[in-house]
Amino acid sequence: MNEKSNSSPRVLIFTGDGKGKTTAAFGCVLRAIGHGLSCGVVQYMKKDTGSGEVEACKKMQNVELKVCGKGFVPSSDSPEFATHREAAEKAQSIAEEMISTQKHSVIVLDEILGSVAKGLLTEERVCEMLTRVQRSSMAVILTGRSAPQALIDHADTVTDMRCVKHALSGGVASQIGVEM
Repeated sequence: MNEKSNSSPRVLIFTGDGKGKTTAAFGCVLRAIGHGLSCGVVQYMKKDTGSGEVEACKKMQNVELKVCGKGFVPSSDSPEFATHREAAEKAQSIAEEMISTQKHSVIVLDEILGSVAKGLLTEERVCEMLTRVQRSSMAVILTGRSAPQALIDHADTVTDMRCVKHALSGGVASQIGVEM
């Protein structure tokens, strides 16, 4: 069955150790914008407000983007860990508000899975939020490594991106338009 519809809720997960999770999510944003839909994006762990995807979103109508992260997360015993947890909590509050208002047709929660894996957010809080998505008509996309089974169980589409080979491992620097 391949019907065009905007009426059923969707939860998609892009996870795994391979490159392309955020790229795939932003591909969905681009597709939605092409159909005149409104999109929300919350970046949980990333802090680069000058990345290619952030710069593109600034130029698009119908995209609300919130960059909330503090960058690479230190170990939980580091004094800086609490600041990262606060940033993730702020991102989560923004995401919950976006979902409750149903202002957007597509919402990307970029690196929310990494936030759970690093202990910045609880799996239970994210699961509770996804229960609210199931009573809406929006699509919510979660990205990041190490998707826990409880979140996978809430999703109706899960893609596990596997790294076969990556240039960065061979010493090649990040390239604008590819990694940045």
